[in-house]
Amino acid sequence: MNLVQLTMTSGLLVLWSIVLLVRDRRALPVVTPARIKFTHVLPAILQGLLVGYWSIYWAGVIDHLPVIAAQLVVAYGLDFLLAWTFKMPYTPSLGPVPIVLSMNLFVWFPADRFLLGALVIAIALWSKAMLHRHGRHIFNPSVFGIAVVGVLCIVLPGMFQYQDISHDFTRPPHMVEAILLLALIPQIRLRTAPVTVGAAVAMIAATVVAFWITGREGGPGPWWPPWLLAITLLAGDPATIPTGSLARLLFGLFLGVAFYAVSRALLFGIGTDFFSKILPIPLANLLVPSFERAAEWLSGRWPSLRRTTADRAYVAAWVSLSILVLIGFGSASR
Repeated sequence: MNLVQLTMTSGLLVLWSIVLLVRDRRALPVVTPARIKFTHVLPAILQGLLVGYWSIYWAGVIDHLPVIAAQLVVAYGLDFLLAWTFKMPYTPSLGPVPIVLSMNLFVWFPADRFLLGALVIAIALWSKAMLHRHGRHIFNPSVFGIAVVGVLCIVLPGMFQYQDISHDFTRPPHMVEAILLLALIPQIRLRTAPVTVGAAVAMIAATVVAFWITGREGGPGPWWPPWLLAITLLAGDPATIPTGSLARLLFGLFLGVAFYAVSRALLFGIGTDFFSKILPIPLANLLVPSFERAAEWLSGRWPSLRRTTADRAYVAAWVSLSILVLIGFGSASR
């Protein structure tokens, strides 16, 4: 971890605090009792378990833990300062934890680019606080932060650099099985399985159709650990996906096609599809009302689509499909 960049980040936070103290004549914001939400606790636990399992098989994760710890401190500082800036009461929560952990499961930044990680966190927290629709934040915060910085990394690679950890994430044995088992908890409890099923089916279908039309093989593999993590735990954020199983299935189908298209476009354009696991998700979040309207229209024409057993059926379909893939092909690769 680069101490210069860490010092610069800390200095910016201190300067921000001083400006706010002057603005408010040294009055601090109101701090309300802490609020612990299940939708914060669950991802934090699942992501923590994945980081822990990963660290057993790759020492690089152990070396990176001080960076994660520093990012958590920065995240809580930013969370407090954002509330203070907009003159809102500050309510301590676990909200910053899954933002930081999910970022570190997808992308790392070089030691001399600590500010980039802080920028991802700042954008994520800002989007959560300010970009709302019907009282809920529009975008998955960590995804939005990674996507914005990811675009900067693509457009200005000399200035904005990142570390591709995709293949390092596959080092532990049975990482696919670990993700599948952990993801069952939100899929059952928060009913996110339709998103995963839709994304996986659409990714496979897009690959097959593209091969049939163009003869070109290859495409993103839904059961390759980084992609599997994206379609199970990242894309399925319950606060930023549609309500209703059919709308969530449509959301997943759109994502699967978009994942394939962005992956192929980035490979053709810059030679790596690293950020294709992230970039389509904010667009899908933005289109949530469209998926809900489409689901309502389809349900009106075919009332059987409203079946209450659909959620359990999606979980069963996902488990069955995963078992078939793992038995037939092993841990699917790209």
